[in-house]
Amino acid sequence: MEFDRYFVVLLKTGPNHDPISEEDAQALQAAHLNHIRDMAEQGKLAIAGPFNNAPEELRGMFILTVETLEEAQAITDSDPAVKAGRLTVIIAPWMVEKGALVTNVDTYQ
Repeated sequence: MEFDRYFVVLLKTGPNHDPISEEDAQALQAAHLNHIRDMAEQGKLAIAGPFNNAPEELRGMFILTVETLEEAQAITDSDPAVKAGRLTVIIAPWMVEKGALVTNVDTYQ
């Protein structure tokens, strides 16, 4: 059996989660969403989204299509919400049967 390799990124509440103004929160969220769109446009993101009714510290996840753990770490470290310490990440390599994961990158454009 052949496999496709991805990196699952779990987004968690970061260490710098002190209250900020609504304006700053909206600006940071917009920058975070732009980063997601950029990853999709570059072909590095299969899918992304927030969790619903998950434990409080779990915020969302990405499935990245990059080649290495180092690239996955670099691309997530460049997310504005991660840089600001509002989010932190856990990254795990993930394999699925070749062709099993179908994505719609147009969703992010």
